This record gives sequence, structure tokens and C-alpha cells, in this order.
Amino acid sequence: MERQEATQRNIQEKSKLKGRTLFIILAVLGAVIMGYLISLHYTNQANSICEFGEKLSCDLVNKSHYSEILGIPFSVLGFVYFLGTLGAGIGWYNRFTLKKVIFFSILFLGPALYLTGTEIFLIKSFCLFCEISKILMISIVINSYLALKPEKFDHKELVVGMVIAIFLGGATYLLHSITLLN
Repeated sequence: MERQEATQRNIQEKSKLKGRTLFIILAVLGAVIMGYLISLHYTNQANSICEFGEKLSCDLVNKSHYSEILGIPFSVLGFVYFLGTLGAGIGWYNRFTLKKVIFFSILFLGPALYLTGTEIFLIKSFCLFCEISKILMISIVINSYLALKPEKFDHKELVVGMVIAIFLGGATYLLHSITLLN
């Protein structure tokens, strides 16, 4: 019986290590993508590596009026998010931190999804790396949620995060509207 329990603990530890490793890889990928988008935002050089024409253009999206909020490029905010997530994965990978990562990831998805809307309806072009970063954020949420099992996640916090995310998406829209009018 003792041997069986030790084997079970070993399996759980290996699973936790795999989840943490994936978490860190997702955060690193996101930080690298955001770092590239920051450099793209500030350079005058055209023809980025994700330039595939008028409908699929990181250049067009990343240099549009919608790529900033209050003068700060969204790629900078994304970089800070992914660095924070990376720090959580390396230094503070525990249940409390994972719950906060889920909450803040959902918060940041509000404005991020608003930007997808601007790509579709206003800019009429997609930034492939921008969309990949959103997939990475969702993957971090899923990874964190799975790492919390079997502990129940307080879904009230999830709902609050979603409500705030919608609010932040709306606030982003309003700030863009005001900025573009001036």
C-alpha cells in the first residue's frame, strides 16, 4: 500500500512538473511575440515576417491608431502580462498564484478581444502574432485551471473577471473613440 501511494505521488509530481514547464513555455512564447511586436511598432521598416498581404498584416494592425491606448502600445502591455506570467511560473507556481493568473488573464482578454474586433471591422486586416498571443493567453488559463484540479475553482471570481474584462474592453473602445476624435 505504501509503495502504491509513493507511486501515485511520483505520478502527481511529474504531472505538476509537466504542467509548470508548459506554463513557462507559453509565457516565454508570448513574451517573445510581444517583444517582436514592440520592435515592429517602433520601427519604420515595412515587411515584417508576418506580412502576408492586405488582409493578413502585422504591420498594418500594429501601426494603426488602434494599436495604442493612452500612448502605450498594446504590445508593451502584452509583454508585461507575459513577463508577469513567466515570473509566476518560475518563482511562485502555486495554487494561489494560478488562481490570480486565471483572473488576470481573463481581465486582459477583454481589451485583447476588443482589438480583434477592430481588426475585423475597422482595420480589415489580421495580425497573426496578435491572434497567436490571445491563443497563448487562453492556453495559460486552461493550463492553470487544469493544474488546480482536483481543487474547485471559485467560479464567482471567474464571473467577476469576465465582467471586468467586458468593462475594460468597453473602456478601451471609449478611449479609442475619444482619442480618434481629437
